[in-house]
Amino acid sequence: MLKKVAVAVFVMSFIAVSSYAASLKPYIGVKVGGANETAKIDCSSDYGSDVVQKNNGWAAFGAIDLGVKYGPLRAEAEYGYRDYTEYERGSDNESYRGRMQTYFLNFYLDFPTKFFLKPYFNAGAGWAGIDAEAGGDTSNMFAYNVGLGLTYRLSKSFNIDCGYRYVKVNRLYDLDLGSHDLYAGLRYKI
Repeated sequence: MLKKVAVAVFVMSFIAVSSYAASLKPYIGVKVGGANETAKIDCSSDYGSDVVQKNNGWAAFGAIDLGVKYGPLRAEAEYGYRDYTEYERGSDNESYRGRMQTYFLNFYLDFPTKFFLKPYFNAGAGWAGIDAEAGGDTSNMFAYNVGLGLTYRLSKSFNIDCGYRYVKVNRLYDLDLGSHDLYAGLRYKI
C-alpha cells in the first residue's frame, strides 16, 4: 500500500513539474545603447570638504542575457559592459578612468495589451566590477537597477525591447557611481 502511494505521489509530482516546465519559455538576448554615468566624488580632508558632482557624458553600453518567460513574468541573467569613462576629482584635477562590467539577475513584469507593443517594468540586483585603467585594480561591489520600457513583438520568436534603466553601484572609496542606460535589445525565444 505504501509503495502504491509513493509511486502515485511521484507520478503526480512529475506531471506537475512537467506541465510547469512546459510553460517556461527560454530566450537569449542582446542589448546595445548608451550609458550616461554620473559620479559624486567626496574630496573631504582635514582642511575642509569638497564634494564634486559630475555628469560624464555618454559611454557605449552592451549586454547579453539568458532568461525564461512565464506568463507576464521574465527572469534573466545578464552580463553588461560599459566603456571607459573619465572622472575628475575636485580642484586638484586628479582623474579616474575606468570601465564597468555588471552581472545582474533581472526580473521583468510585462503588462498585457491587445497590441504588439507592450510596456514593462524591470528590477535587478547583482554586482559591478569597476576596472581602473591606472593600476589595473578591479573592485567588485553590490549593484542594482530599476527601469521601464516597451517591447515590440516582431514574430512568435523575436521581440525588440527599447528601455531606460538606472543602475546604482555601492560606494567605491570616495566615488559614488550611477548610470542612466538607454538601450535597444533583441530577444529570441529558444
